[in-house]
Amino acid sequence: MGDGRRWPIPPAGSRQLTLDDLTLLEDPNLLAPDTTPPTAPGTPVASNVTSTGVTLNWAAATDASGIAGYRIIRNGVELPGSVAGTTFADTGLAPSTSYTYAVRAVDQVGLVGPTSGTAPVTTAASPPVNPVLFGDTFTG
Repeated sequence: MGDGRRWPIPPAGSRQLTLDDLTLLEDPNLLAPDTTPPTAPGTPVASNVTSTGVTLNWAAATDASGIAGYRIIRNGVELPGSVAGTTFADTGLAPSTSYTYAVRAVDQVGLVGPTSGTAPVTTAASPPVNPVLFGDTFTG
């Protein structure tokens, strides 16, 4: 390609494109695939802890190709799917139960980064049921 010969290619518009214009494609760094996974996201922080749920927030991971989403790990098991942002609400949990959460970032080409630090969470006890103090029914 770099032998100095010009082979005109008729482009749209007035500019002539020649093979010399295409020599940049010979640089392997321009088309190198992304092989670097994202950084680890920040350790999740729990909030809004109830008897059956919790909200997690964490600092974003970084990656040259961009972050596609985050995978949530609860008690060492990756939950199905992924989260687009840096907030996750987990519901349907058992009352008075301890859980451990972590997250991993996935970049735009599917590379998975290292796991964040872990966040321990214990759900609240079930709310008490209002007992019936008196069962008398009055009719009148």
